[in-house]
Amino acid sequence: MISWIQHHLIRHGRWIFISLLAVIIIAFVFTIGNTPGLTTNESNYEKRVIFGTDVNNPTEMEAISRSVGLSALLQTGSEISTNNQFQNAMADRIVQRHLIEMIGLPNPSSEDLQNYIKSLAFFQNESGEFDATSYSSFIENLSANPQLSELEFIQTLTEDYKIKQLEKAIEGPGYYTPAQSRIVTDQQHTVYEVYNIKLNYTDFVPEIDDSEDAIKNYFEEQKLAYETDEKIEASYLFFASSATQIDDSSADLEAHYRANKAAIDAQYRSDNPEPEPEPETEAEAGAAPLKPQGPSPNSLLAFDQVEAWVQADWIEKEQAKAAEAMASEFVYTLYDKAIALDSESFENLKVAYQAEEAEIDAFAKNEVYGKSLPAGLLQSAFSLNSDRYYSDPHKTDGGYAVLLYRATLPPEIPAFETVAEQVEKDYRNGEKRAQFNAEGARIKAELEAIVASGNDFKTEAEALGLVVDAQEDFNFRNPPSGVPPYEFQAIFRLKPGEVSEMNNYGSTAILTYLKSETISEYEEDSEELERTISNIKAFSQNSAKSGFYNELLSLEISDAAEAESDSE
Repeated sequence: MISWIQHHLIRHGRWIFISLLAVIIIAFVFTIGNTPGLTTNESNYEKRVIFGTDVNNPTEMEAISRSVGLSALLQTGSEISTNNQFQNAMADRIVQRHLIEMIGLPNPSSEDLQNYIKSLAFFQNESGEFDATSYSSFIENLSANPQLSELEFIQTLTEDYKIKQLEKAIEGPGYYTPAQSRIVTDQQHTVYEVYNIKLNYTDFVPEIDDSEDAIKNYFEEQKLAYETDEKIEASYLFFASSATQIDDSSADLEAHYRANKAAIDAQYRSDNPEPEPEPETEAEAGAAPLKPQGPSPNSLLAFDQVEAWVQADWIEKEQAKAAEAMASEFVYTLYDKAIALDSESFENLKVAYQAEEAEIDAFAKNEVYGKSLPAGLLQSAFSLNSDRYYSDPHKTDGGYAVLLYRATLPPEIPAFETVAEQVEKDYRNGEKRAQFNAEGARIKAELEAIVASGNDFKTEAEALGLVVDAQEDFNFRNPPSGVPPYEFQAIFRLKPGEVSEMNNYGSTAILTYLKSETISEYEEDSEELERTISNIKAFSQNSAKSGFYNELLSLEISDAAEAESDSE
């Protein structure tokens, strides 16, 4: 599979780069999420699975969007700035996930993941070196962020690592032509007269029909988007760690210490930290240094010093072994004697093993993390049924647990009253975005009329009450300070005299008018040319990969449409 992909890129990808260098935007061949707040104002939700992902399911797409946004931030140090870039990244991610699963790429080792984290731009200082303080600060902020969990962070890192391994295998050599390097160099020495018209989405207050009927009608059209996930009803049996008698004089304690010395020594030092040295007085400054009190991290510890810690560790491990043995025996007895759930034999067995049963709130697959029970135990519920209703034992705080499957709750569409607050929020957001986009189209038409009239653009635009940022001698080599580079990306898609579509950048939207462009005279610099060629090659590799992903996506959508047509 890998060799075919690589051969395909090398053999068919060359044509992509022969054309003049331009910003390549891969068309998103399907609309992501016919749901409020995404990329369309259409209603009538309909399930649409592409490479295992329901692209119309807001829950799935929201999870992927968080992963895509976090990935871009970590790898580049900045956020995705345009809707087109975001949609392309979303489309690529869907295909990448499919390829990773199909090929079966393994997870990175802890060392590989640590090295990968150190290579990320977001955690590097100005010298390009890993900044541990920046990383620690990020993790602390992550813990306080209700929208993104540490688990999602690790999952995104792991997925990004696999994608890097995938792309090392499929990317072909970078291509470039002298014409491309000339175009890029010319662009770097081009002076543009450009005008940016900025609109503030936050300040935009449209008139919205917020009547109860309008919101309920919206819910009826979009109600599949609020469908709950399948959930499991379950309980669990807890097998508490039991006290184990040990012989304090037994040589087993010393053997246990030798086998677990590093961990026990670390616990001892943690419980007995070195005292902070007292500040020196002037009289003490010249005296011989005092021997530090307490254990030094590098000092050797004798068994006698840590015997109490050895014993505590021994007892904890022996108690855990006893609990695991009881839980395992219980599960084996259920299997061996085919004992039915909640039968008399089942209840008698619970009493015999002193197992305590506790209820669990019904949970979906995406709700197994951050609970008091291990995620692995809860995940196992989705492979159980009424015949095999018990899980394997899982270690938990204070003992071991065995999950008991009781029922599967199918997905359901909630009553409007239970989700009314969220529905109203989604409805308002969708209506506001639709009207904001319409306002952008209206303003674009007015700006084009100003250009056609030949009147002074800035004067006429400001007369309409618009905020105009005029850059009469803009150059990419020396951009204005304090202005984000993405505000000038539309230049690459415009010819002199054209007005761009409205581009959304968070709470700000921009329409760009390119009045003129002039190439200044310059002399080529060999080092600059070498950097340009290197960048073109990297660009060609990335474009080839995106083109390949898009081709796979197109084929998948075509096959899905054909299958749907055949089934009708």
